[in-house]
Amino acid sequence: MRITVTLDPDVDLMVRERMASSGATFKAVVNEVMRGGIAASMPAPGTTAHDQAQMPQAKTNQPQKNQAELNQAELNQA
Repeated sequence: MRITVTLDPDVDLMVRERMASSGATFKAVVNEVMRGGIAASMPAPGTTAHDQAQMPQAKTNQPQKNQAELNQAELNQA
C-alpha cells in the first residue's frame, strides 16, 4: 500500500537515525516502528482494554525515557 504521510521533524530524525544505525530502508524502519507501537498499545491476549486499565502499574522513582532518549542510547551503544 502506498500512502503519503507527513512526519514531524523529530520523528523524521528518529527514523533517519534508526536507518543509519541499522542499515534498514525507510520503509522497513517505518513498518517496524508502526508494528511495535500498535502491538504495544493493544491489550494482551485474553484481556480487554478495560482489564488493562484496571491493572496496577509498576511504580518507579525514575522518569520514563522518551523515544528520542532511547534512540540516542541505542546509537551510543553501537
